[in-house]
Amino acid sequence: INPYTSHGYTGWTDKGGTVEDAEKIGKLLALEAIIVASQIQTTSDVKISAASTMKRLWEEKSFKPIERYKKLIDEKKQRLELLRKEGSEEVSRLKKVIEYMEKFGSSIFTKREYAVKRENPDKSEIQVLAVNDLRLVGVGGELFTEYGLEIKERALQMGYKNVFIIELANGAWDGYIPTEVAYLYEYGYEPFNAEVLSALLPEAGKIIVNAALDLITKCGKPIERPPRPFIKLYLPNGEAYAVTPLMKSRLDRLHESLPYHHEL
Repeated sequence: INPYTSHGYTGWTDKGGTVEDAEKIGKLLALEAIIVASQIQTTSDVKISAASTMKRLWEEKSFKPIERYKKLIDEKKQRLELLRKEGSEEVSRLKKVIEYMEKFGSSIFTKREYAVKRENPDKSEIQVLAVNDLRLVGVGGELFTEYGLEIKERALQMGYKNVFIIELANGAWDGYIPTEVAYLYEYGYEPFNAEVLSALLPEAGKIIVNAALDLITKCGKPIERPPRPFIKLYLPNGEAYAVTPLMKSRLDRLHESLPYHHEL
């Protein structure tokens, strides 16, 4: 996950990232892992099941990225002129997208050129492995966080409390899978790769979300269990400073969104 503080890596923001930011976030994650690991419970009563499906996530079976790049640039420029004539508020956004594409594309395509060929564009696997009330969702690409959260939130509404998203499953790389908002408003490195170099369908993320939820239910009904007893653990001595600046916002989010949470 790219920290929002990372300058130049989250579209057009004025956020400046620092080494200290990364250190605080890293320590926060490490300390949380220690706390969670100490509360792991095991059982010999295990039920395992799995389900998978193949979906088409790409527009084209074979293409040359540089030719696709030039075509997309021309289409967006034509669209920009039309929006200008209409006086649309979208002019500024689309202008930034084109500027990014031209700048990033010029550096990419001066170094190499290649052709993309897929034996079967319909074979992108989404899978679910179920272990008791745990559901592991396997996706072959790098799924934007919003889609992973949507899967978890909708699954939670159906009674599945422990759902985790596993990216790059089975060694596959279906490319970056951005949200439609990222395509339209944020753009950047990942949408460029998805649109130009992978020819990813704009709705690919939604296809994955719906397929994952279907597979989750196919692996069995949610298990009704009472919440586990809460065990409060304290931070190791001298490490509290690492999470102090982040504690309030983190705990607020946990209380709002998660069925189980651990306090620091």
